[in-house]
Amino acid sequence: MVSDDEVRATPLLAVARTIVAVASLVVPAEQRDEWTREWNAELWYLHDSLVRDDRLTIAEHARFLLRASGSLVDAVQLSTGDMQAWRESFVEVGARWWRRSPVVATALLFLSLGIAADAMLIAFARALVEYPSATWAGLAPSTRGLTIGVAALVGVSLLVASVVVTAQLLGGVGATTEHRTRERRAELLLAAVITAWVAHAVATYGAIAIPNETPEWQAPPDLNAMLTHAWLATWLCALLLLAVLRRHRRGAGAM
Repeated sequence: MVSDDEVRATPLLAVARTIVAVASLVVPAEQRDEWTREWNAELWYLHDSLVRDDRLTIAEHARFLLRASGSLVDAVQLSTGDMQAWRESFVEVGARWWRRSPVVATALLFLSLGIAADAMLIAFARALVEYPSATWAGLAPSTRGLTIGVAALVGVSLLVASVVVTAQLLGGVGATTEHRTRERRAELLLAAVITAWVAHAVATYGAIAIPNETPEWQAPPDLNAMLTHAWLATWLCALLLLAVLRRHRRGAGAM
């Protein structure tokens, strides 16, 4: 029997809720809370049925995440009611990205690697604390605390640096005057989707490769779950910071 707490704690549902949280950014403020509750309730019900019926196959995962991705379309429709205008915005962003493809590819790759590296750092640090090796357990408490503090500082610095560089590179891709706000949102959504999958793929590969190179340390059985949680948190923080930096840059340019 699967409890409600176990259903709520699964990484798959966390990914779906993160997609809804990102999509809610384009929903009008007066409708956002109710809209988010409705989507989260629907996804919880669908996921609950998958878990209780033991249908958590790769195909069912894909269908579930595809349904969660529908919140992006729904949010855009609710925000504007004009899908044609949004299609034009995505096409315009794609065209601008194509014209500056080396710059844009560098920006998105840099951000993806920053997210992946930070997620791996968080996941492996958590694993080391919860499943300490003999070497780690033999260190003095002050040394362990200092090591974790340095690792946290490195992780934050790495994430901030990757976001700042990405904001600068994407900021060089000028937007048209007409429908500028919608195009900026379309660009952020495209960047969110691309960096999410690239960063997750890189982090997953690292989670497999690194333990193989260090046989004296046994990876914990829930390392993948730790990595997923770290990736979600890091990805969402990176997107929020990127949005804030680009808004600040636009505000400074308008002065």
